[in-house]
Parts: sequence; C-alpha cells; structure tokens
Amino acid sequence: MENLSPQEEPDFITFDSLCIQHLRSTRKWTKFLSLLGFIFIGFAVIIIGIVSMQFFNGSSSILAILPMTIIALIYFFPIYFLWQFSTQSKSAIEYKDTESLRKAMMYLNRHYTFMGVLVLVMIVCYLIAGIAMVVSGKMFGFL
Repeated sequence: MENLSPQEEPDFITFDSLCIQHLRSTRKWTKFLSLLGFIFIGFAVIIIGIVSMQFFNGSSSILAILPMTIIALIYFFPIYFLWQFSTQSKSAIEYKDTESLRKAMMYLNRHYTFMGVLVLVMIVCYLIAGIAMVVSGKMFGFL
C-alpha cells in the first residue's frame, strides 16, 4: 500500500464490479422502501382527510389535522431523499456518471442527517415527557 501525502492523494476513487453490484442492490432496496414510504404517506393523507370530515367540524378540524399533517410532512423528506438516492445512483451506474454518483451520495447524506436529527429530537421529547411525568407525579402525590 502506498503512503501518499495529502497533496499527492488522487481526488477520485475507483469502483470495482463488486462495489457496483452492492450499489445496484442498495439502489433497488432504497427505491422499494421509498416507494412504500410514499404509498404509506398517501394513505395517511387520505385517512387524515376522512377522519377530519367524519369527526371534526369547523375550527376543531384544523387543530386535529395540523399535527397529523406536520408528521406526514416530516416523514416525507427522508423518503424523498431515499428516492433521489435511488434515481441518481441508477443514473450513475447506467451511464458511469460521476456527477450523478456525487448527487446520490449527497441525498444519502441528507437522508441520514435528517434521520439523525429526528432521532435526537425524539430522544429530547421523551426526556421532557419523562421529566414532566415525574414532576406531575410528585405534585399530585403519586410518587
């Protein structure tokens, strides 16, 4: 293995056939998962509409629809990033296009960044809810 200084390092990497095979397999799975995600978001939007028409009327329906719509919108973005990764990596594989591969990796990075931030936000929400339960339990004499 060569020891190259940072100035001598090439600004490209090569993909062998096994790497391309793994990328092709990953692309297929991300396309499948993102397609399922879009379908489930579509069902969620339809259910939100049906529930809001059946059970809510007037201003209370907006208050009920808003949180569900925000959740559907939050789930849309990581699914969209997966879909873009899939389409860009397909283009990169078919046409041996470096720019498409660069975009695919950018979308994959965005997907995992979004999911990481979402997990951190959920952990903070759970901690706040746990603290609130303990405090309210002490206030009302349950603990």
